[in-house]
Amino acid sequence: TNYDRMLRWAERGWCGGGTDVQRGLSVAMQRFGGRKHGACSQGWHALLLTDGEVTLGCHLLERERALAKALKLSVHTVYVGTDSDAYPTALAELASATGGCSFQACISSSGVVQLIDRGHDHGRVGHT
Repeated sequence: TNYDRMLRWAERGWCGGGTDVQRGLSVAMQRFGGRKHGACSQGWHALLLTDGEVTLGCHLLERERALAKALKLSVHTVYVGTDSDAYPTALAELASATGGCSFQACISSSGVVQLIDRGHDHGRVGHT
């Protein structure tokens, strides 16, 4: 199955310890910008899933926020971390500026994956 193939691929993976959200967003936005008519009148949606702070590239993602807004692209962000982790500020600002939502995925002590809406929980958003 596709899941089995993905699992085998992930098991061979290597993590260099850096998170370059800017690069991934740039590739995605090139694809949205390359659409036949550019921006969609109803808008587009993208999901950004990451397990870390932005550590490589532009940490503020200013260019990506501006481009996403120009493309009418709402970027919804999901940060994978523990429920006590502060939500990365750059991700919260990206989602907020583009009309997206901010979520945090974490595993409870019973092993259940929880998805927490961080878009309205400003006290939990980090300041890094």
